[in-house]
Formats: sequence, C-alpha cells, structure tokens
Amino acid sequence: MAKEREILFRPHRGGLSEAMAEVRAFKSRAELITFLNEGLAQYSINIDEDKFRIDPYGYDYRINWDTYIVSMEGYGVSGFTNGPLPQQEEQPMNIDEMDTLTAIQWIRGGHYEEAIAFLIDGLKRQKKRIAELERSAERGPLAMK
Repeated sequence: MAKEREILFRPHRGGLSEAMAEVRAFKSRAELITFLNEGLAQYSINIDEDKFRIDPYGYDYRINWDTYIVSMEGYGVSGFTNGPLPQQEEQPMNIDEMDTLTAIQWIRGGHYEEAIAFLIDGLKRQKKRIAELERSAERGPLAMK
C-alpha cells in the first residue's frame, strides 16, 4: 500500500524564518480548511470549500519548495504549501510573468543553472499539456476535462 503524501503548509508571516517555524503537515484540503477555520473562528470568518484556492506560485530555492499559494475569497493569502493537496488536480504552470520573476530571483542570487532548468521544465510541462489537450480535442468535446 502506497504511503499517503503529506503536504507542508506555512502561514503567511512577516519573514520566511517566522513562517517556517510554524510549518504543519496536512493530508487533505479538508484537513487544511479545518485548521484554518479554527484559527479564524475568533474573527467570525469561515472558509467555504468553494472560496478556498491553492494555486501554483513558483519555485522557492531558499527552501527547495515548488510553492503553491493558499488564498480565500474575502480574506486573501493565508500561506503557502509545497505542492497541491491530494484530490486536487495539479494545474500546469505557464511560462508567464510569475515564472519569469522566479527565474530573475534565482539569477540575482547567482543560481543561473536553477533558473535555466526551471524555465526549461516549465516549457516541457506546457508542451505536455498542449499534447494532452490536442489528444482530447481529437477524441471530441466529451473527452475534454
């Protein structure tokens, strides 16, 4: 039996070291939502599943995370994870402005090879996604996700 993957969550704080001191592991979206709701209850804020988002954000070389941003409509950013949570379809990252900014961060930090590898990986992901979409289109509209 395969071990269930846990995802690490760090809250949005003033600095990275502060956030990393509060890292917690979660096995599901529901578990993370329950944790966040417990913390927000004192402010009479309740997070609904349909207003809860985990989206690709970029690679953080400081902690070696493929970072996803956790946000809630009506509240804003609550933190970051090191991947999508189980039962959540992973969305491909586009080579867009955020990826470019991530690559620039690496270059400024002297991490040239990592920047190039990140951009190449992004292009490979996009190529794979385009091929999947083309295959789905060939099978007809009902085959599309």
